[in-house]
Amino acid sequence: MIASINAIDIIVIALVAVILLLLVYIVAAVNGFKRLLIKIASADDKVEECLKRRYELLTKVKDFVPFDAVDFDKNMTIDQKIIVNRKLNEISANVLNSDKFKSINDFGNIIDGLKESERQLQSAIDDYNLIVDKFNHRLTLFPSKVIANIINLKPVKVFES
Repeated sequence: MIASINAIDIIVIALVAVILLLLVYIVAAVNGFKRLLIKIASADDKVEECLKRRYELLTKVKDFVPFDAVDFDKNMTIDQKIIVNRKLNEISANVLNSDKFKSINDFGNIIDGLKESERQLQSAIDDYNLIVDKFNHRLTLFPSKVIANIINLKPVKVFES
């Protein structure tokens, strides 16, 4: 025998369905934010790795083109990485324009390595900024913005090269 469903039962079923859909959306949104934060951390590590590789290449030529040491620490903030990148840009320009390298056998290899490391660094910075832009954009959209505020997410700073 089929029990009759009255209006109150339909309203209760509809409310339960809406609440379940809302919970599914909240979980999906939080997981989406977490996925982006993981991608940002990974891209940040790649930028740090490229900065370190570039610095190591530049230290090979320190005897020929002297420069001040650059403070390079693990887990630098994005602001510190921007400062290091600017210093390395200055050092790199001095190295590439130096006449002292003409007599060094490995000059071509060092310059090629330096150019490749700069290309890789720029690619890593572009990847980082792309992910950060996506994250920051999602923070501004409704209803994701509400969820981001509830879990206290803040915009991430882009890497200014």
